[in-house]
Amino acid sequence: MSVSTAVGESHSGSSPFRPCVLVPVYNHEGTLVLLLDKLKSSGLPCILVDEGSDAAGRDTMVSLRQREAAWVRLVRHGTNQGKGAAVMTGLRAAAAEGFTHAVQIDADAQHSPADIPKFLDAACRTPRALRTEIPRSRR
Repeated sequence: MSVSTAVGESHSGSSPFRPCVLVPVYNHEGTLVLLLDKLKSSGLPCILVDEGSDAAGRDTMVSLRQREAAWVRLVRHGTNQGKGAAVMTGLRAAAAEGFTHAVQIDADAQHSPADIPKFLDAACRTPRALRTEIPRSRR
């Protein structure tokens, strides 16, 4: 999990703090529904980036986007370009929507949404710093 300033932003702390959650997704339809249910309580808008998932993955993301349209956005890659490209696409989408920071969380449930407040707190204290965490499954 990490929190970054959105690409193109130079957040100095003088503008309003507007974070979102960024989730790169590649064929994780099995864990995505549960993840979004957990993320909803954060109150943050969520940007899903489809990394070129198969039909089942795409259908799940479209369904979730429709069901949760008030807070979930969907950006798609036609083919898999890798997680790094998906994160960069998501950061660009976040910046275009006026978000100052993005908490990137993996769709495979290796990160806990319960950790989001600690990342947001750290981002508020030092808004230009990049924060990262080793997933719980790898500690």
